[in-house]
Amino acid sequence: MESARGRPAAEDGTTVESGGSVTPVTPNGLLDAFESADPPLLTAAEVAERAGCSGGAARAGLGALVDRGQLHRKAVDPDSTVFLLSESGADGSRR
Repeated sequence: MESARGRPAAEDGTTVESGGSVTPVTPNGLLDAFESADPPLLTAAEVAERAGCSGGAARAGLGALVDRGQLHRKAVDPDSTVFLLSESGADGSRR
């Protein structure tokens, strides 16, 4: 499987660089995906593409960010969920 940036994406939430080094997908990396979005409302697939990680890694990380109150989650139909940056996620109070 490849990320949107053409690098292989591992199932464990990491992105494998072309030289073989591994860069972890961090909560801040996922939050960064919302910074250029207007409005800051994205699906997990859009976050995965922007963050250069697998869809599974994005979904897991987004769930953790919802639990921490940095994102809001809204099911828009049975097959689609969107994530919205919360005030605490937008104001730079990243852990």
